[in-house]
Amino acid sequence: MCLLLETIKVKDGKLKNISFHNDRMNRSRYELFGLKNPFLLETCIDIPGEFKNGIVKCRILYDRKIRSITFERYQKKKIRRIKLVEADIFYPYKYANRNIFKQLLSDNHSYDEILITRNGYLTDTSYSNIALRKEGQWFTPEYPLLKGTKRAALVNNGILIENQIHQENLKDFDRIMLINAMLDFNESTSLFISVLEI
Repeated sequence: MCLLLETIKVKDGKLKNISFHNDRMNRSRYELFGLKNPFLLETCIDIPGEFKNGIVKCRILYDRKIRSITFERYQKKKIRRIKLVEADIFYPYKYANRNIFKQLLSDNHSYDEILITRNGYLTDTSYSNIALRKEGQWFTPEYPLLKGTKRAALVNNGILIENQIHQENLKDFDRIMLINAMLDFNESTSLFISVLEI
């Protein structure tokens, strides 16, 4: 069985969105290993002093139990061009093995990022969920490759509306935003829909 991964944002020494990370980890532990005892990540994460200021990525590898916890300074990826790539990928759990995404990125190396479609419907980029804006309202694909923790919080709070979005309907949207545990929902960081290339 492959290792699973949780990536948690640490801001000035505080774990962000931790309840949603706990929910996903415990759901994965139950569905993959039959483990029913809930686990609270905050009880085992000890943030080193040098990582208690600024934005830090906490990376947890686990299967039946936690295998490693590491920290690193966060560097946001610069995105200018995104290629739509059709691929039939099954990724319901956040596995540490991301070779399929690395291969797709390598195959489209002239772009900063890829946005994977399945039967023409938008899913996720190689490292994030997405949100698209239409007439001031933000939507997210109803069937992403992976239901991310930040996406779950935004849907739960009514900020994002789940909807099936076909690439033929991209003309109806004006902005796209990449969202994951490290990327906050911030309209000022959204990109014009023209960054997407079919």
